[in-house]
Amino acid sequence: MNAKILGAFLLALTGSGCIIVGGGGNPPPPLHPGDVTFTWTFAGQNCPDVPYVKNIHLQIPGETLQNDGYFPCLADNYPGINLLDFAGGSYSFTIDAIDYSNNVVFSSSGRFTVDGDLTVNVDLAPVGDPLSYAYVRWFFPPLNPPLVSSTIANPSCADAWVATVDMYVDDQLVDHFPCAQGQTADGVPTPYLTGGNHTIMLVAYDATGNELYRKAANLPLLSGKAIGVDYTLDWSVGGVAIGWQLSDGIQQSCAQAHVTTVYVNFRDSAGNLLYPGAGDPQNCNAPPALYNYLYPDTYEVYLQAPTNDGSGDVYLSSASSPLVVTIFPGQFMMPNNAPTVVLTRQ
Repeated sequence: MNAKILGAFLLALTGSGCIIVGGGGNPPPPLHPGDVTFTWTFAGQNCPDVPYVKNIHLQIPGETLQNDGYFPCLADNYPGINLLDFAGGSYSFTIDAIDYSNNVVFSSSGRFTVDGDLTVNVDLAPVGDPLSYAYVRWFFPPLNPPLVSSTIANPSCADAWVATVDMYVDDQLVDHFPCAQGQTADGVPTPYLTGGNHTIMLVAYDATGNELYRKAANLPLLSGKAIGVDYTLDWSVGGVAIGWQLSDGIQQSCAQAHVTTVYVNFRDSAGNLLYPGAGDPQNCNAPPALYNYLYPDTYEVYLQAPTNDGSGDVYLSSASSPLVVTIFPGQFMMPNNAPTVVLTRQ
């Protein structure tokens, strides 16, 4: 039989065949050639349910398959593969599901007979110890004034300003979940995992994609058993308010200084600027500016404000003695407590 060629597209074909009843000593008619479509599931689960499966390895003894028989779990959103031009006859096969560590986590073997086109539906079984999983729920730390008007002991997703939560298991992203899904009675299931110790990380974001909370923890699992686990996420950011004052020997308003925009930048303890170029643009007339998504660190603060009077002059904060702020997770500065940075005309 010719080497198999992977179909340019994937088809869900319905198997067809005939039942031949021999009689009269006549030899049975030859079996017809056909295309073979494999579909796969994993202990009853579909590809999206097993994100730790990297690819599928299909082996048919005596046949050469494209890419040595390695295929994605889903191709064009189809959980399988279409192989063309098999000669009529009986074949054996083995299908393995491979994870990102190149371990076989599901496997199945069997036989099929080609007598025209057919579909082989294969449900792969777990390999090794029975797989386990966990139902994960997440919660947030209490919110206290002045962040909120009164203490919220058990904040909801909306109270905590969280829209989505990313789950990572063993450093692999599982999915981006709507926050409320992890505060239901059942929570969110992890992928199927081997028994033993695993790691989990949860990262919570607001509706604009700013990180607010995270939690890194151990996830111990028992072989073949499902467990429920709850995690309270910790603040991962803090905030500061920055005010400014323009001076050309005497205090000036933005209009007197011919300034419309003030640029704010932060240099972290590693020497990196948080914003490209001059910094984050702010309306000169609207201090203080709030920065509520800073990771814990000690920062130097630099401000500059170009004039628009054609002189080319610029107002700068002190480069030799910059304002220094230390950010702690979950601590935020109110506008009325903002330090004032003086910018002088250069």
